[in-house]
Amino acid sequence: MYRRVVWVVTGSGIGPALGPILKSRVPSRLVWSTRNPRATYGDRLVDEVLAAQPDALVWDTSGHLWIHQPAGMERFDPETGEFDRLTRTPHWYVFADPG
Repeated sequence: MYRRVVWVVTGSGIGPALGPILKSRVPSRLVWSTRNPRATYGDRLVDEVLAAQPDALVWDTSGHLWIHQPAGMERFDPETGEFDRLTRTPHWYVFADPG
C-alpha cells in the first residue's frame, strides 16, 4: 500500500503505533519525542523499538537530549535552534527510502 512511512509520535502515542513499527513491512523511520523514555516506558520497550528501528530518532524532552540519533541527521531546526518535528518530517521521509 505504501512505499515508505515516517512515524512521528509523542509520548504514549508510541503505544498505538507499536504494532506496525515493530513489524514493519515497508521501509520506515521513527521519530519519537517523549519525557524520559527509559524511565517512563522501560529499557525493554525502548530497546525493542530501537532493535526494530535502528535508525530511529528518539528525543528526551525532559533533558532536551537525544537518546538515539543516527549519524548524519540534523538535530535541530537551523533557523530556530529547536527540535522541530513538523518542518523536518519531509527530510526524514527521504531518509526512510532504502534506495
